Amino acid sequence: MSPATSTALDVTEDERAELARLREENAQLRAQSASPPVPPSPRTRERGWARGIGSTALILVACLLAPLAVTAAWASSQVSDTDRYVETVAPLADDPAVQDAISANITNEIFNRIDVDAYTASALQAVEGQLPPDSAVPLAALSRPLAAGIRSFVGDTVDRVVSSDAFSRAWAEANRAAQAQLEALLSGSDQGALRVEGQSVVVDLSVFAEAIKQRLANRGFALVNRIPDMNTQVVIFESADLPKIQGAYSALNALGLWLAPFCMLLAAIGVVIARNRRRAIIGVGLGVAGAMLLAGVALAVMRATYLGAVPADRLPPDAAAALFDTMVRFLREVLRAVGLVGLVFAAGAFLTGPARASVRVREASRSVAGKASKGLANSGIRIDGAHRLVGNRTSIWRVGLVVAAAAAFLIPAYPTPLLAVVLTCALLLGLLVVQILATPPAAPPVAEPGAST
Repeated sequence: MSPATSTALDVTEDERAELARLREENAQLRAQSASPPVPPSPRTRERGWARGIGSTALILVACLLAPLAVTAAWASSQVSDTDRYVETVAPLADDPAVQDAISANITNEIFNRIDVDAYTASALQAVEGQLPPDSAVPLAALSRPLAAGIRSFVGDTVDRVVSSDAFSRAWAEANRAAQAQLEALLSGSDQGALRVEGQSVVVDLSVFAEAIKQRLANRGFALVNRIPDMNTQVVIFESADLPKIQGAYSALNALGLWLAPFCMLLAAIGVVIARNRRRAIIGVGLGVAGAMLLAGVALAVMRATYLGAVPADRLPPDAAAALFDTMVRFLREVLRAVGLVGLVFAAGAFLTGPARASVRVREASRSVAGKASKGLANSGIRIDGAHRLVGNRTSIWRVGLVVAAAAAFLIPAYPTPLLAVVLTCALLLGLLVVQILATPPAAPPVAEPGAST
């Protein structure tokens, strides 16, 4: 058999059709390059500039509003959703710094109401007065050690209660009840366990203090029963700008969940009217990622401001830091996740362009898909039916995968960076599968005539 005949036998019908299509496209490109370009009219140039400016303005506004949209959605669901609020504050009950702060506040409140030194001195004086004169001992010297022992006993009891599982459950239930109070407080009204006193936001721990008082009484410390009511409070925030913060929350709550769709609509319109849509998508992705980075920096500045606004003698810095970090941890995760998705979209749009790196990546993916398709054929697995289903509709399948991944990212109330990474990997895998199914099936090897069997 001649080499020409062998080559003809190795080419399948699908490959011949593909070669014919490529020849036709090549002829069209040559015809287009041969005809002289028609210069655009002044009116066309004006419209092009107007479209470019309008697209840039819409994308810029969408990117600038993106962090505000994320914060508005977080603030609305964080305060109005009871389960989400309890899930947010529950870890505070197990944080050592917060536990120490609560224990110190309750212990100090107990000893502010009971003069232990006076009680111990009076008790020792009474005992000393009842001893015979010839056997009297100077018991007054034991007053300070006895008072210190009482303080240690009370402090240990308070620490055990605050670090117990019962306290964690009580903390969660108390915050579940306080959720509506927090919403009212941020809206400007004070009630319940959370309230504003001057420039400070305080949380009332009287319920916990009463439980600890009962525990001390059960353990034999009867002096605690002389305390009528324990008004134990912890300052969680102090700032002269508290009214402004309440106004900012009211504005964010009014924006609610509609600001995020509005930003996406602005970005979509900016991409549609752009002169170069691929570059516009890259701009949206990079702009959103940059906006989320700036929002993260602003959050770090707010953290430093908050720590400076809380008096150290009323709430220790480590407890204040734990409180702030716990309250905003979901916001941090959403900002990082959205920024990561922005980078993924920018990278995806870049890889569809004419840059040398983009072309190499596409060629590598096609090579991998071709080898995978050939490997399936060599294994006896035929994908002819899947190729007919996908081959002429690759763009539809790819767009569908991107839309599905975006929808899966937007469904959770608080998407995380891990979710963004998982969805990105799943999207890349899905695109690779589409590329494999779109590759023409490899023909089975043809045996040479006269070959030994």
